[in-house]
Amino acid sequence: MEKLEHILHATVVGFQTSLYQHMPLSAYRNFQLWALSPNNPHLNTWLQMVGVPQFAKLTQTLIGDSVSDEKWDDLVRYTTYMNSYLIYETISDNLAFGLAIRKPEDVSYDLRRKILVDFNRAMVARLKGQRVESDAILGSMPEMVQELSGFRYSLTQDEQQLVANSFLDQHPSYSMDSIEFGTWNALVANIQACSDVVDQMANLQMGDYLRQGLIWRYEAVNELLCRDEIDQQTLVKVSTNTILVIPVLAYYISVLAEVLDPEPELGQLIANGIIQQALEDAALMVRLLNDVGTNLMISDQFSAPLLNDMYSYLAPVGGHTPTFIDLLMDYSQQSDIMSRIRKDVLFGEFNVSVYNLITAPPTPMSLLLFGNNLLYFRDQYDQCQQRLQENLQIIDQTLNSGAISALISGFVSFHEHIYQYQFDGQAGDYATKPDMQTQPV
Repeated sequence: MEKLEHILHATVVGFQTSLYQHMPLSAYRNFQLWALSPNNPHLNTWLQMVGVPQFAKLTQTLIGDSVSDEKWDDLVRYTTYMNSYLIYETISDNLAFGLAIRKPEDVSYDLRRKILVDFNRAMVARLKGQRVESDAILGSMPEMVQELSGFRYSLTQDEQQLVANSFLDQHPSYSMDSIEFGTWNALVANIQACSDVVDQMANLQMGDYLRQGLIWRYEAVNELLCRDEIDQQTLVKVSTNTILVIPVLAYYISVLAEVLDPEPELGQLIANGIIQQALEDAALMVRLLNDVGTNLMISDQFSAPLLNDMYSYLAPVGGHTPTFIDLLMDYSQQSDIMSRIRKDVLFGEFNVSVYNLITAPPTPMSLLLFGNNLLYFRDQYDQCQQRLQENLQIIDQTLNSGAISALISGFVSFHEHIYQYQFDGQAGDYATKPDMQTQPV
């Protein structure tokens, strides 16, 4: 069996196991288990929708060649814990759709915001060892979460409906509501799966940093949700933490350098902060790639033509759009290079390039501010890249091995690759609609 196929199969089996272990017994769990089985006539569609192929590809790309054949099965076993957790995260993340840009017609905004804040609080409490408090928060949430459609707040509403209909055709005793409104079960499993990831590394040198990185992630998301205003410097710090790069890389560094092939000098890199700085730089780089797109981040050749074109578009169209965000959406329909920004604006997600433009009018001053945002974060990307390269050299020299630096740099490169594609194509994100759109933008 090819390595990628092996990891993909193990990810499916690992997630099935996690569903049995971590998710409350429910119609929703039975649906999830069925959707991963050959009984689902849309199995490949479902796997793409929950991100299995991309998570498997990421894992194989980063560490497939880093261990010997005799240790391969051990490596794959560890990948299943992380990939199961990441699949749950794609479900939880969908609750944030629409929370960055409040729309007048969004009657569920306050409810979803409260649910996500409470979920993050429950996760932080669990990660800090406060199990009773975490369970109490979770226990107060079912009635709230049952008011929300898990289909509507996703990139794949129609596809989820299709798969659910097929399940109900085979299992007529269940109701559509028990599936569509069963997201609370996934939130419970998410916390349990995250705890499993931490427990795997609890007694290792990277264990504390892994746990802390996860705590930072959920606290940072709540900071975005609860702060009315945020300055650019704080946004950089928060953006570094909201994305799961630090925990994922910390986990796999621990697997490679502490479990499978122990590196005696790893402790030195932890003590002097080199590993931590490298992961934080990688995290911000991936966040910027995710928000702005590869072309606008890794090269300066696209920004000026984009802004000039938008300026010429501004005059005739600006008077017909109430905000700069509306104008951005109009313009982005004809600009492939704006795919990542368009995604976040379309689904109301937080995006660093427009964080201070949500209610701005469609004026040249707003366009100038947008251009300044692009330039500022491009400069941040360049600084991170330079510092990361210097630290990766130190890591190589200290460990006398290129495995860890290859893991970190490969993680960034993987996201540079996928974020050059359209966000709604199967090559351009994790949990997306399956299709044949694979041309870079």
